[in-house]
Amino acid sequence: MNRNAIACGVAFAVVGFVFGLYALSWGAMPNLPLPLVLILCPAAMLGALEPSAASDTDFLWLLTLLNAFLYAGIGILLANLLHLDRE
Repeated sequence: MNRNAIACGVAFAVVGFVFGLYALSWGAMPNLPLPLVLILCPAAMLGALEPSAASDTDFLWLLTLLNAFLYAGIGILLANLLHLDRE
């Protein structure tokens, strides 16, 4: 991994964190359609597995951080697939 792949991963992580904050900002009952929530924050599927913890603020922050890590992984994968590190 070179600087471009790491920078792309960090940029995607920031976007994933912001999307997670937005999608989970309404708590257990988001004001968005479910497919849109799952596109913006795939980690929200874990909230469906444990509905009692979905209203816990710490759990929502954990899902937001997990979403950032998922997006970072996607960013690094895309950077490697598109060969952004070639000179």
